[in-house]
Amino acid sequence: MNRCLAALLLVACQRLHTDAGGTDEGGTSSAADGATFVTSADGTSTSGTSTTGTSTSGSTGSDSSDGGGFIVIGDITGVCHCCDVWTQDCPRDSKCVPWANDGTDIWSSTKCVPLDPAPAHPGEPCTVEGGPATGLDSCDGESMCFYVDPAELMGECVAFCQGDQNDPICEGPCATCVIAYEGVISLCLQQCDPFAQSCGDGRACLPEPNGDRFVCLPAPADPATEGEPCDGEAIACAQGLACVTAQSVPDCAGEPGCCARLCDTTAMDACSLAPPGVQCTPWWAPGNEPQDGCNPPVIGACVLP
Repeated sequence: MNRCLAALLLVACQRLHTDAGGTDEGGTSSAADGATFVTSADGTSTSGTSTTGTSTSGSTGSDSSDGGGFIVIGDITGVCHCCDVWTQDCPRDSKCVPWANDGTDIWSSTKCVPLDPAPAHPGEPCTVEGGPATGLDSCDGESMCFYVDPAELMGECVAFCQGDQNDPICEGPCATCVIAYEGVISLCLQQCDPFAQSCGDGRACLPEPNGDRFVCLPAPADPATEGEPCDGEAIACAQGLACVTAQSVPDCAGEPGCCARLCDTTAMDACSLAPPGVQCTPWWAPGNEPQDGCNPPVIGACVLP
């Protein structure tokens, strides 16, 4: 992941996000050949390659060698890695899970919870108790209940990343490890085509929190529209849009950014429906486009040059 990760994903109503308490000083960078995108986290991310050849690569700080710059949003406070989701170091018949230790729906810590006696497995339906981020779910020890409907408290078991943060592994075509919330979350999510939007009900093909790959995330409950303020997570953009830095969007009145239209860099008049003055800028810098077929390499964003 070539821009720091953090929240991913989550769900403030099922949307990945960290505590957006403010922007990190000096957390904005610009790229020579790519759009300037918004992300969040503590300024760090991991790198590694999945079993399918899908990689998560990352940068630390404000310089990015593979394309867009980014805005870093405030860290989560009070994070407790009370157990390790990577090594699953909890006692027998229990598992280590992310949960919200402050009563919100923002995963902020880890804890050991009892395993369901007849657990569901990755890809199968699951249930949670008490709320989407309580950590009490019906999934097995290698997964957690994700994409949870906050009303029905039902979702799908999604596998934890294997390996470690320096070499995360995900099995299956186009699965990639997304690490968020200061490492509290580490899930194998499916990459997708934002032009097709084929992730399924209650999901959307959106940039992962570091702005590198597009993955199936919980659909925002109240998404921002084109030109409206966003932060990439707590205030996420609607499908077909991406959160970019304020200076990249005409008349953007928000910080750290506003929503911009995604575009096909090979299309004629790719930004004809966008505000005047913008151009279709590649999401990835030249030479860094994905070649595995999991994300279309022609993705761009309609931003100011």
